[in-house]
Amino acid sequence: MLEFVKRYTYIFIALFILCQLSLPSSASDRLRSISVAALSPSWHFFSHLKERCLKLAAILPSGGASPHVQREIDSMRLENYNLRNQLELLKAQVDLEKLAVEEAELLKYFAQDQAYAKRRKAEIFRLVDLYAPALVGKVIFRESGSWNSSFWINLGETTNQALGKTLIAKNSPVVLGTSVLGIVEYVGKHRSRVRLITDSSIVPSVRVLRGNEQKRVMEEHARKLLELIEGCEEIPKDQPLRKELSQMVKNLHRGKESFYLAKGEMRGMRSPLFRSRQVLLQGVGFNCDFEDEESPSRDLRSGKLIDAASSPEMALVKIGDILITTGMDGIFPAGLRVGQVTKVYPLREGSSSYELDALPLMGNFDHLSYVSVLPPLEGV
Repeated sequence: MLEFVKRYTYIFIALFILCQLSLPSSASDRLRSISVAALSPSWHFFSHLKERCLKLAAILPSGGASPHVQREIDSMRLENYNLRNQLELLKAQVDLEKLAVEEAELLKYFAQDQAYAKRRKAEIFRLVDLYAPALVGKVIFRESGSWNSSFWINLGETTNQALGKTLIAKNSPVVLGTSVLGIVEYVGKHRSRVRLITDSSIVPSVRVLRGNEQKRVMEEHARKLLELIEGCEEIPKDQPLRKELSQMVKNLHRGKESFYLAKGEMRGMRSPLFRSRQVLLQGVGFNCDFEDEESPSRDLRSGKLIDAASSPEMALVKIGDILITTGMDGIFPAGLRVGQVTKVYPLREGSSSYELDALPLMGNFDHLSYVSVLPPLEGV
């Protein structure tokens, strides 16, 4: 019997793999969900193991610690860890409320009775309504083989049952603040899988935004840098950099109007490597051939208005421009941030559109803890 097993081991393995590949997607998703439920505690343990080991040397004396002291240390460490998780969750919820307040505050800049102002007011009200039912979910598992493609959160069908309505559903947008992260692609009973925009299967429709949103992003980065500097005791209080940053934030007054220019698509990461040092999204098909309510049609190379006798030249896309969703893909609502342009490729011979690289505005994909889930568009 033993010889039979040894002889046909590889055949058994091949048949097992073939059976796994032949499973329907629904069964496969359920198996993966069960695996995540089993591996999630281990993933959390190993993700914090390095941090704990590094801190252990600083906590323990050189000669070691007694069992009683060690138990006290472990208890304090566990309490610290739970408090930190609770603080992160509260911070994510406060950020959502702060976002709604900031969007509502922008209304005072659009008191004039113009078509542009009316569109901005409608957009702000729509975003506030969209974020009102948003839920904060915790990242519970990330597979090493698909680190830059997907992760799992602790929201599922039981969440919908508790709410009495369907909010966690397939194609529910997942965001961090006003920046797009991805979409929910599978909903289990207690957990869901999120597909990141770094994956080439997610193709959000975006357009170039130049003006107020750029200043807003700069102001946010400057404020964050100021907060870090304030918390650093090694930097003197009279450091000129503090004053320059504070003055820059004050001088970043928003103008009356922003320019909505070229439209295109994002196609995932430019270099899809495991835990890349810098995540860059690739954009394709950027042009302004067809007019809409936000922008008239413009010439690809000069940016001049096509239907006007004379108009100033304007680059359809350039470094520093902000990319926002258009809502034309039917998945992501319009007005969410996607990235900031870092490179525009020269037009090829006979090309009808630009290609570009963009840096995601949500920050580092490697350190995601809590995310926000918006209701799917079909349910809005």
